[in-house]
Amino acid sequence: MDASKLANVSDATIKGAAIRDLVKGAVGGCNQVASLRMAANVVDQEIITLGTDVFEFNVVATDTTHNIGEVVAGEMATGVVANTLTLVNAKATSIAVGDVLLCQAEYMLVTGKSIGAANTALTVRRGYAGSTAATHANAQQLDEAVQSVAAGRIAVPITGTLTPTAVTPLLVKAVNAEGSAAQGVTATQISVNSVVLSRAADGTQTTCSEGMTGGNNVIDAKFRGGVQPGKSTMSVVSRVPTATEVTLGTMSFVFPFSVTTAQVYAVTTSTGATIAINGAIARSGAVVTINNAGDTDWAVTSTVTCVASGNLGDAA
Repeated sequence: MDASKLANVSDATIKGAAIRDLVKGAVGGCNQVASLRMAANVVDQEIITLGTDVFEFNVVATDTTHNIGEVVAGEMATGVVANTLTLVNAKATSIAVGDVLLCQAEYMLVTGKSIGAANTALTVRRGYAGSTAATHANAQQLDEAVQSVAAGRIAVPITGTLTPTAVTPLLVKAVNAEGSAAQGVTATQISVNSVVLSRAADGTQTTCSEGMTGGNNVIDAKFRGGVQPGKSTMSVVSRVPTATEVTLGTMSFVFPFSVTTAQVYAVTTSTGATIAINGAIARSGAVVTINNAGDTDWAVTSTVTCVASGNLGDAA
């Protein structure tokens, strides 16, 4: 069934509504997914790789010895995405380009550094890794990362709490905020330490890996299960069995595509009462055949519906 024929499927019942949703999903495709579970505490500089994106856990818990009281007034206003952070009398600061800073609950990424006669000016990107840019009062401490992130990697800033419960939501925020558009990965937390990763199907299977030393950490090796939009189809057919089909004890439906999945439902035509079909359902190319070997038979007084789907192109 194509999208233009959705109007022919009633959504007055739960079954009808479900069929409409299935058809919409087949027409629109389905994202690939990969699952990740962090079962053990993370360690600074451990990594998770999603395609060409390498995310490195980065513990930001070392006092820079500079605080907001040393910053020029107005530089730390709410809503500023990129800004200059001037550290007074801080010519010898260890802060470097690529480092992540933490002030209260906001992370900032250092994108530039200029050392003057007495002061150091840092260009920072506010609200890094999905944190929220906020106005910070004087005397608020600035923390920096214990270790710099390796070149080309994406920092996942975390504090000194390294448990899966604390780190998982921070990883989700970093993937969604800092992952490259080319990878197109979205992360969704589904439990205290589990994440489902998804990306649009494009005919390829992006690889995944984790470099965490703790036990029982797992991630799927590849994104899978997706179907590209327009690469799948579905058809819904309802009809009354013929007397010949009842005699043979088999009923067949033939579709204009190779069937990969099929579901069959039956009702008594006059009353709409559901018939519990548990006979065999066989698929052979474009043909779906059901038999009357189950506990409840369909008959010429029944209406049988077959929902079939198939791929028109490669699934990934």
